[in-house]
Formats: sequence, C-alpha cells, structure tokens
Amino acid sequence: MPHITILLVATVLVLVGCSGTGVEQPPGPTQAVSCVLRVLSTSPNVWGYVWVNGMNTGVYLDPMGVVQVGSYPCGQEVRVQIVDEFGEQSHIEVVFLSGGITTVNFSWW
Repeated sequence: MPHITILLVATVLVLVGCSGTGVEQPPGPTQAVSCVLRVLSTSPNVWGYVWVNGMNTGVYLDPMGVVQVGSYPCGQEVRVQIVDEFGEQSHIEVVFLSGGITTVNFSWW
C-alpha cells in the first residue's frame, strides 16, 4: 500500500508542476532597433566634421546647417562633437538616443 501512495503523490506532483498557469507573459515594450542622429548648427560660428564617440563620421556640418549623421542603436548615450578643418574641437554634447530621430543642437563652439 505505501508504494501506491508514493506513486499517487508523485503522479500528482508531476501533473501539477507541468500544467503551468496558462497565463502568457505580455510582450515587452517595443523599441526601434536603430535611431537616426541629426546634428544642427544654429550659429554662423559652428561648422566642421561631426564626431560621435570619439570617431569622425565623415559628415561635414555647415554653419547654420543640419545633417543626419547615421543610425545608432537606440537606448544608448552618445557623445557628439564638432571638429573643424584646422583640428579645433568644440565642446561635447551628450545625448540619449531614443525614438527614431534624436537631434542635437550646437549653438556655440
């Protein structure tokens, strides 16, 4: 008789443990895979190549101009800087990439 009780208890435990709750996890929030970085110059004194995270993108920003630098993974922080043709470096703007197009404005060197 003890063997039947053990077998019955084991069967119940297996069935209960394998049945689950039947409730599915809701999908997590969706986020764009890549975000576009747009850089503006709102000063006649700001121009040069756009650098992102210490690397030259090869994209030149004219005074009072606007450029799209490229796509980067959303949800990350990037450091943007302008370097003119003489090697002079602007201040660094730190932006968080989110939601499609992220714009950074350089109004001073």
